[in-house]
Amino acid sequence: MTRQHTVDYFFNLEEQCFTHGIKGGLFFERLPVIKNTVLLMSKLLNYKKRNLKEFPKEILDYPEVTNLNLEDNQITEIPEWISDLKNLKVIYLSKNQISHVDRLFKIDTLSVIHLNANEIFEFPNLSKDLPNLKRLYLNDNHLPQIPPTIERLRNLNQLLVANNKVGKIDEAIGNLKCLKVLNCFNNQIEYLPASIGKLIKLEYLQLSKNKLSGLPSSIGNLNSLTNLGLFSNKVKSIRPEFLKLSKLVNLNIADNRIENIANIPKLVGRLSIYLNPTLMISTKIIEKFKTHAEITKYEYLFVDSLQIKQFNLDKDEFHKTLKVLDLEEMKIDHFDRKYIPQEIQIDYNIKAEGLKMN
Repeated sequence: MTRQHTVDYFFNLEEQCFTHGIKGGLFFERLPVIKNTVLLMSKLLNYKKRNLKEFPKEILDYPEVTNLNLEDNQITEIPEWISDLKNLKVIYLSKNQISHVDRLFKIDTLSVIHLNANEIFEFPNLSKDLPNLKRLYLNDNHLPQIPPTIERLRNLNQLLVANNKVGKIDEAIGNLKCLKVLNCFNNQIEYLPASIGKLIKLEYLQLSKNKLSGLPSSIGNLNSLTNLGLFSNKVKSIRPEFLKLSKLVNLNIADNRIENIANIPKLVGRLSIYLNPTLMISTKIIEKFKTHAEITKYEYLFVDSLQIKQFNLDKDEFHKTLKVLDLEEMKIDHFDRKYIPQEIQIDYNIKAEGLKMN
């Protein structure tokens, strides 16, 4: 039974109930609910994993559609008639073969766009403001930059461009005053624009696996930031402005070139510093993670075996808050595996030891 047949079925059945005087039974009482469900179905169209090579034209039969799912197909092009869907709010187009997506960014009503894992080589041409767009997912493509036109998405909450080829983020990024999540994982970024400090609502910033040698001083203005990922870069030092990150809880600076860790924001309870040539770390940081510290607040300090020797750390004083990467054998305790990113495990061929507990 097709979607339209289902709609016709319920409406015809309602008419029969009135015509033949059928009043008893639960169905009649629930008929308004069933009608609402059918109406909702007409707004949610799902064509996921159908081996489609193009948008089905039957979509035009449902101009009221708000959510359209075409994920995991073989679609190569977005049709011109997509602009006829005047109520479209959410579209899922991840895992296709689309290269040109400009037509999507002419639809004023869209609030969420999923374009992960396509063949997009250029950032969408933003020829107009899109005030309703809140979330944009462009992971696993071939984007070379985040251009100046990004400022047209002024109400964007989430921007995800992980696993691309982004080498430059334009200063205009600072105009996204509503941005809460920025994921630039695994790109080719060498520096951040100073305007990043204008993102005062930013809570999650993922910059790991790039080519950063440092961060701008304006990073200290991100007073909403709770999570910062910087592992696998070329960072040489921790800026004093880091101390201004009063809400930062999770800080991963592993696999960098940091020699001196003088201090960190006081609320950081998950700190990873392994695979750094660290020569000095503040005793204040060490004390935070020892057994007598508030375990619920300071969850773990993740170091490597050379740092254990360098700082003369006694594991017994930390109870479960100290995690250690053995550099000689490149292994970690099985229970600590979840605390080290999978990418680092692969890059360094790190193995887990101990019995696996279900």
